Amino acid sequence: MGSGHHTISVHLRDELSQLVRRAFMETREVAEEGGDELSHYEHWRIYWSICYCVDDALLEEAQWHNDRRMRQLRLPNEIWLKIWEYLPPKSVISLSQTCGVWRSLALTTPRL
Repeated sequence: MGSGHHTISVHLRDELSQLVRRAFMETREVAEEGGDELSHYEHWRIYWSICYCVDDALLEEAQWHNDRRMRQLRLPNEIWLKIWEYLPPKSVISLSQTCGVWRSLALTTPRL
């Protein structure tokens, strides 16, 4: 892979922006059909709901990337376990949240 700075295409950025705007628009339309108007509170609930959806998608992508990266390192599990023996308990919890490969290994190793 190159070391260039990659961003999403203009087309994808526009599509994502349109999707967010559509979520607000459709929610407003549903409220107006019922004779209501979105309150300030409801507007912020929609905002945070969209943020959580984006966060979930980004988290899923980050986990996929971390899992893929760990497989590329190709260190045997025994080496990881030996390294982890020197970690304080708090760090063991953190490493179990790093990627699926490490989580599985940490949870199936009784001495951790």
